[in-house]
Amino acid sequence: MVNKQKYLKNIIDYTTKNYKVITFCFIFISVPFVYWLVYATGGITYVYSHTMYIPILIAGMLLGKKWGFLTALIAGILLGPLMPLDTIQMTQQEPINYIYRIVIFLLIGYLSGFFSERLKEKNLLIKQMYSFNQETHIPNTTALLDYIINQKNTNVNRITVSIYINNADTFRDAMGVSTYSKFMQAIYANLNSLVNNSGSIGQSGVSKLWLFMSSNDIKDDAKNIYNCLSQLIYIDHIPYYVDFSVGALSVDAGKQINSLELFSFTDASANFAQMNKLPYVIYNEDVFKKKKNIELIRAFREALEKDELYLVFQPKIDLKTLKPYGLEALIRWKHPVLGLIMPNEFIDLIEETQLIHSLTKYVLNKAISTIYQIEKLNYLLSLSINISVKNLFDKNFSSDIIKIISKSKVNPKQVEIEITETALMLNPEESKSYLRKIYDEGIQISLDDYGTGYSSLAYLSAFPIHILKIDRIFINAISEKPAVKQIVKSTIELAHQLGYKVVAEGVETKEDLDDLIELGCDMAQGYYFAKPMKYEDLLIWLSNHK
Repeated sequence: MVNKQKYLKNIIDYTTKNYKVITFCFIFISVPFVYWLVYATGGITYVYSHTMYIPILIAGMLLGKKWGFLTALIAGILLGPLMPLDTIQMTQQEPINYIYRIVIFLLIGYLSGFFSERLKEKNLLIKQMYSFNQETHIPNTTALLDYIINQKNTNVNRITVSIYINNADTFRDAMGVSTYSKFMQAIYANLNSLVNNSGSIGQSGVSKLWLFMSSNDIKDDAKNIYNCLSQLIYIDHIPYYVDFSVGALSVDAGKQINSLELFSFTDASANFAQMNKLPYVIYNEDVFKKKKNIELIRAFREALEKDELYLVFQPKIDLKTLKPYGLEALIRWKHPVLGLIMPNEFIDLIEETQLIHSLTKYVLNKAISTIYQIEKLNYLLSLSINISVKNLFDKNFSSDIIKIISKSKVNPKQVEIEITETALMLNPEESKSYLRKIYDEGIQISLDDYGTGYSSLAYLSAFPIHILKIDRIFINAISEKPAVKQIVKSTIELAHQLGYKVVAEGVETKEDLDDLIELGCDMAQGYYFAKPMKYEDLLIWLSNHK
């Protein structure tokens, strides 16, 4: 849980540090000054001794009862045994007089400090109520704005960041408010360790966090935030996945910020990332202009006609033989002006149009042509392509794919289509119907990115599926987190019981490979084996990995 008392104490300590120094200086000067004033005006007989109440009260009210008591004691001694009743005749005071005065001074110093501290505690409670989200106990935007305004060093580059927790509503409804609060607190703790005293975080909504921190390189920081949020969250020893979108904006050194206005830009960036299923987007005005999107779609139509698209291939490895058994085809777009455009920059746009069907047919034809060519070179490999949810729910898709394969000389079992779990769950019954037609033709069906959705494998067993692909976020963690390794092991075992083959995505290290072999995983792909490569490079790679 967030330590609210410690957090607010840090804020108060920060804001009161300067006036404490001033208060000490005032008392150090004023107490001797009042002593001199009383002595110079004739002694304790006259009214000027009452001036001593001022430093005593200030010490108690601003520094607390300890310093109020100590200041009162010093003041009492100075105006007591060390102060004559009459400085002209040097008449001494009666002990009862100055003892009584010291007692009164001590009571005033202690009580002013006592009630001042009680008042500060009440103020702390009030500040806590408007500086923290009362459900998750995470600092809110009020606390964040206080931090930003109080920043003195503006001579460094900084960034503002918006983080949308996309699966917050589903999580909250399914697991309840209490578990959801722990979930948000865990996310906050991970981000706070990343910020590491170089910034601050505030919760600006039920499922949204704002972050402000110093920055050297916004791209590196965005990637670090992405990696931080990609960590599994464990609540009561149960792992949970964070589905998130991030928007970031760079703030130039020297710019003083006095409001939260800049977060409207990062909100727009995070919203764009959410709509287009991107992990993060760095704010750029052009990226939000519809004109650019329209132009990109128009250019894509021409790209299909001018053959500006091409495929790259990433090998899949059989973990029993450690030899390639198949390939995954991935699309690339070489724009004549913009250069290489990666799929995450245009696929989501194309999915909003009917061009997605033309793209899928293009990829399928190219993929089948590749299978045929490499088969003539004595490489018997399967080849998989990714299909969109719009493809799946298109009534003509299943018949089109069957026609394309039947016209070729390729065995349908060498063709594999990959569909995400999320896509299946949009309309489960229709998904089963469309997939069944493809399944019955012998075409292999793979469930991609398993583990990032919310469905159980037992439920998914009702779908006609041959292969299960475990998402890379699990594979990257199996060597470091025993709980994740156990999850992967259980998934593999259950998948085998259901008759599925299992592919691990994102294998990047020898340790990952060894763990997967130990767990009985069937196949794997990732940078440890090979990055996606063009056809010419693929042939060289295959010749070296027979």
